[in-house]
Amino acid sequence: MRKALGILAAFFIAVPAAEGRTVSSTAYCSPQPTAAGPAARFGWVAENSLPLRSVIRLTNPRHGIFDRQTRRYRIRFLVMDRIGSGSSLDFFIPWGSESHCAWGRRTVSFVVERYGR
Repeated sequence: MRKALGILAAFFIAVPAAEGRTVSSTAYCSPQPTAAGPAARFGWVAENSLPLRSVIRLTNPRHGIFDRQTRRYRIRFLVMDRIGSGSSLDFFIPWGSESHCAWGRRTVSFVVERYGR
């Protein structure tokens, strides 16, 4: 029993806590190739401090982006690109989406759910 508790304690120590961040964000619509290779897709973001293929989750669902296919607000995003200066997080929103025009510059908070490799 004692050994099992030690292994369990080591597991919880080794797993990092969710890291919360609050950043300035913008949106882009050009489906150019990303830093990861393929052209940008809905649900992908550009961010410089996290490894590519990391998963982030917005902590305020009201900041989510409406997904017309699922008819729900998306709050999980995949880091697949890098961003230039002026913003810390850049959401890809397809051209013609009402969300793209309305996004502007927003302060959003997120946690890292999974770090990419």
